[in-house]
Amino acid sequence: YAHQVFEEFFFNETDIHYVDLSRQSDASKRKRRSFEGGIERMTFPVGWLHQGMYRRMDAGEMFHVWIDTVDLSKKKIGIRAWVFGKNHELSAVVVWVRWAKILDCHSKIATVDIPSWFPRRKGS
Repeated sequence: YAHQVFEEFFFNETDIHYVDLSRQSDASKRKRRSFEGGIERMTFPVGWLHQGMYRRMDAGEMFHVWIDTVDLSKKKIGIRAWVFGKNHELSAVVVWVRWAKILDCHSKIATVDIPSWFPRRKGS
């Protein structure tokens, strides 16, 4: 649930599908070129992930997931997914840390600062 909602959040905030950042198709290249003056092919790998389960979650159960983010440093961003059940009870929290990596880079160190256009949402 959490990653699917993250990709939805990413698209809603940027109007670019997360997969288009790294996919090599012509359509993805066009999308990257048209995004904020153009961006390189890149990815945001997960460097760390922790999941806390607060109750049993059964197959077929419906959940609401809320995403928020926090800048941890210039090169790392933290993303939290709050997973709530049908009665608004907290079911799980997933926290992951991502960093930015330019693909097709000739340098061995292709990590860059998290771009300013990466979607952010403050927690409440």
